[in-house]
Amino acid sequence: MRACRATAVAVAALALAAPPPASLAALQNRPGLRLENRMLRQASTHESRGELKEAEATLRELLEVQSGSVAAVLALERVLRADGRIAEALPVLDRYLAEYPRTSQVWQHKLGVLIEADSLAGVETTLENWIRAAPGSPDPYRLGARVLEGVHGVGRAAELIEEGVAALGDLPALVGELAEMQLARGDTAAALAAMRRITEWYPAGTPERRDAWIGELRLLVESPDTEAAMGLLAAFREEHPDAEQLDGLSAGLASRLLGEGKRDEAMAVLSGIEGPGAALERGYLLLEGGAVAEAVAALQVALPDLEPSHATEILELTLALSELTAPGATLAARAAIASHRGDPGHAVTLLRDGVDRLPAPDRPAILALGARLADQAGPAEDATAFRRRIVTEHADSREYPEAALRFARALSAEPGGRAEAVRVLEALIVARPDSPVVPGARRELRRIQTGRSGPGGGGQ
Repeated sequence: MRACRATAVAVAALALAAPPPASLAALQNRPGLRLENRMLRQASTHESRGELKEAEATLRELLEVQSGSVAAVLALERVLRADGRIAEALPVLDRYLAEYPRTSQVWQHKLGVLIEADSLAGVETTLENWIRAAPGSPDPYRLGARVLEGVHGVGRAAELIEEGVAALGDLPALVGELAEMQLARGDTAAALAAMRRITEWYPAGTPERRDAWIGELRLLVESPDTEAAMGLLAAFREEHPDAEQLDGLSAGLASRLLGEGKRDEAMAVLSGIEGPGAALERGYLLLEGGAVAEAVAALQVALPDLEPSHATEILELTLALSELTAPGATLAARAAIASHRGDPGHAVTLLRDGVDRLPAPDRPAILALGARLADQAGPAEDATAFRRRIVTEHADSREYPEAALRFARALSAEPGGRAEAVRVLEALIVARPDSPVVPGARRELRRIQTGRSGPGGGGQ
């Protein structure tokens, strides 16, 4: 849900920017700017020293000569709050708004002060006044809804946004806020409907429409409605065939479809899509279909663009699949697919239960895969058990050096495990002196022998 809410925020951000402020030159040329800056600095100095009365007096004097100073109004609010007199900020804010009624920032601060002063009845009245003072602006609805959400919950906040939509139309600034609130209520369908309104509000072919559509798709791909996601993604692909986001969106949807057992639909979604995400999902789909060689090729295409840790995992998988017999490759593929679908625990069980039914040459690679998946799924004892078997039963295998080092680290963390860890490391260093892991093994051995804490950190 957190990811979905972030998607709605991203869509809302397309139009949530406040109206541009007055130009810098105009502000710099405003009469009395130097006086205002000097008095603001003076008030700030008093405030930093805890001289709140003096800071208040300076700011009130400034507002007498510069009634339009937002900085002075907000600074005075802060000083009064620090002095425990926040309610006295309300007349200050009201005087400013009477003269400058379209200043959204000050209206928003007034709502906050009303809540602090426990004057909740005034919140609704203030919102009504703000709407009248700024006809045509989405700010009273959009910013006011955020305040109401904290006071009355999402329901009343969403009502205010709907009032704004009824008055002003489907402005993305409002509908995006509504989508976010619907997500907060757990109503994904309503949020998606709101996001569709945003997409359709923008003219076809515009960057804004494309970005809104992408946000809508990201949420829809995460929802249970994969059929709707397929249709919307196909329409987006037709209008934006070169969008770089197609790879990630297609891969995400294909993964969902694969999890539902819809292999043909997943392959159709990925058809013609180029990119690491699509290549990765295509590889897993091919694995599920038993096409191991083609799956390995697809997974290798994805390697250069993956995160380093993920790339290492996929590289190890492709190496194992390339070297295993047909029964071993089938077992490894089933485990890899289960893990990719978000169930590494089931993958570990598959490997633990199936390894002894495989030919002996397949077992080291399967045990190493089981250890890596157990690292993800837990508990740590499962990973240690897999590595113990590699060390004790397959010391001549390619998987032995890394397994021995990590096994020793795990042993050193166990009570009474340091002596065995030392024996494992010494055997590794003697048996495989040219292995890339040996420098790390020597450091680990010194750490254990000197009793320093580290990756293992356990006692004798």
